[in-house]
Amino acid sequence: MNLNQAKEQREPLKYNVQQQKFIKERTESGFRRLKGPAGSGKSVVVAGRAANLLREHQSVLIVTFNITLMNYLQDLAVREYPKIRKDATWLNFHYLCRRLCYDASLDSEYAELFQTAKKTRAIVS
Repeated sequence: MNLNQAKEQREPLKYNVQQQKFIKERTESGFRRLKGPAGSGKSVVVAGRAANLLREHQSVLIVTFNITLMNYLQDLAVREYPKIRKDATWLNFHYLCRRLCYDASLDSEYAELFQTAKKTRAIVS
């Protein structure tokens, strides 16, 4: 990492007008679906929206498909809200599934899924 990249990671995020609208405004239903190609700013909006909600003393749950994306979103969001790593709840999809199974007392069934998958070589360890 060069010095310019390190400096950039400490600066607040920059938003265009549309991103600012998505971050600050709530839809009537409370849900919003962001679609766009890679690099269009979807992740920046998620990070900014999470930071904005925490500033409003709301609870925030961010669920990602994988750990890498979760870490990337945290790196973006911390530029807007330094305590976001601990003030928001961050889960990847598989951990969310595991947590829901455990909360529903289905931990043995959850564990069995992985034993069956290993036996059928669906999971390579």
